[in-house]
Amino acid sequence: MSRNKGITVIVSLYALTLVVTIVGFALLSHILIVDSVFWISLTALLLAETLFWSLAAWGSLRGEQFASTVPAFMAQIVVAGIYAVLVIAYMLILWLLFHVSASFYGWLQLATFVVVAGVIALISWFMQSERHVDEQDRMQRMGIADIRQGLGEASLHIQNWQEPYRAEVRRLLSELEDSVRFSDPVTHPEVWKEEERLTDEVHQLRDQMMQMPNGDEQQVNVQLDQLRQHFQLAHEILRQRNARLAVAKS
Repeated sequence: MSRNKGITVIVSLYALTLVVTIVGFALLSHILIVDSVFWISLTALLLAETLFWSLAAWGSLRGEQFASTVPAFMAQIVVAGIYAVLVIAYMLILWLLFHVSASFYGWLQLATFVVVAGVIALISWFMQSERHVDEQDRMQRMGIADIRQGLGEASLHIQNWQEPYRAEVRRLLSELEDSVRFSDPVTHPEVWKEEERLTDEVHQLRDQMMQMPNGDEQQVNVQLDQLRQHFQLAHEILRQRNARLAVAKS
């Protein structure tokens, strides 16, 4: 499932739970006394639903960018789910069954929310620490050496192309290899994003070059134009990387 599709599903489920909750309490208002406990229950349940689906959406958007924090994202969602179950249990047992006082019921709901918020905040603090370590690890693994290796892998697939296209692809690859060869090999935190983008672009180049051109001349030319665009983008990212590195080291 793509990220956008996942967010759409989460938003749809959140909207559905809100509608069911509001309709359910509207029906209960015709049966039960609409007092402070009623409003506390409605507020607590809406808060629990919002917290759960918000964390689910945030995890869907950000979790995959930092692999080491995915378990922490899942832990937050589990905590939010437990909170929602507790809110429902309080409603069924303390409100509908035992009819406890509004003050006790309200303080219990508030205390539960504070504890849950504290646990989620603690997990968030852990995630920030792990994310920093994850970023540093990714930065250290990237750099010109990895990009050179990716270009070397791409060069192995030049034979997939027939002349005269093979010569054109070889020329484009050689120009990019020369640009990379004469770039400062020392990495720096300031150029981490550019090196990541450049590495991704080199991987796309490699994948494009692995595909054996087929079809008529027009289709091959279209494929070659796409490859040229990837090479141009790689040159531009490399230029940005080198410029930022020069500024960072000055």
